[in-house]
Amino acid sequence: MLKQTFVILFLLTALVACNSNVEEKNAASPETTDSTANTESSNTNETKEMEETDANADKPKQPTESQETSTKQSTESEKPSTKEPISLQGMEYDVAPKQYVKGDLSVRYPLVKNMRGHSDIKINFKDKEKKVNQLIEKHALAILAQYDFSSESSYLDIDYKVTWKSGNVISIQYKGTSYSGGAYPINVFYTTNIDIANEKTARLKEFMKFDSALLAKLRSDHFKVEDPAQGNLTLHLSDHDLLTRLQQADTLGSSNPEQVFSSFTPGKFVISFGVPHARGDYMLHKIDYHHLDDHIKYESEMWVDLGPEH
Repeated sequence: MLKQTFVILFLLTALVACNSNVEEKNAASPETTDSTANTESSNTNETKEMEETDANADKPKQPTESQETSTKQSTESEKPSTKEPISLQGMEYDVAPKQYVKGDLSVRYPLVKNMRGHSDIKINFKDKEKKVNQLIEKHALAILAQYDFSSESSYLDIDYKVTWKSGNVISIQYKGTSYSGGAYPINVFYTTNIDIANEKTARLKEFMKFDSALLAKLRSDHFKVEDPAQGNLTLHLSDHDLLTRLQQADTLGSSNPEQVFSSFTPGKFVISFGVPHARGDYMLHKIDYHHLDDHIKYESEMWVDLGPEH
């Protein structure tokens, strides 16, 4: 009897323990389900985000407002300049002589003064005068460095002529003689063209276009030699030599070894070429402006009031 009672108690204890384990398992089951659900939800969201990212990668990005502004400015800066030439038409000034003298060396050159103009010309006339005169003086006196005047018998005598004077351009010719040793003195000729609007000296290549048509005109009867006895030098130069001389024109020194200069005069454009002393040291050629119409760089401010019609 006692043995049976012990067996019954043992079975009841085992049954209670089993029920307890089932309840604990059931209590834990919702958490596992929620965790699994959350994991599945998280994976679904990540997959969706990846799909959206891939889809967006295929779409062109819309520029921000700052990017659009930057792109617009960059595009505008790449456009060719359409700047209108500066016009100082109507500006007037006087010309006064000045002279450099040192021993037997003498160079006379002009200076501008009393610049004035109508109210539409918004510039500082005094400042403009100063800068233009500095350019004139520097170029006029550059001749002093071209010869060796150390000999006691050396001399230099240069005078000037203003051949064109307007609001945008002043053109000056310098003529004279020089002696720095040797069998004889030489004849000297050079020019200065001042672009007043831009306050700089202007060279032939900056306001004239060079091509085969221009070379042909410089070999034609339109290009007249001032002294016919000298003959037309251009007829004896190859295209390459003539073009090289034109490109080197309008500077004193080794960069212009053939001493080619240009100047403006009423009705005629002048080009001078250096030649041997037996032919006069230099020769002047003149051509009507209208023959140069196709070769003029009209974007240069110099042509605002100086062109074929002059």
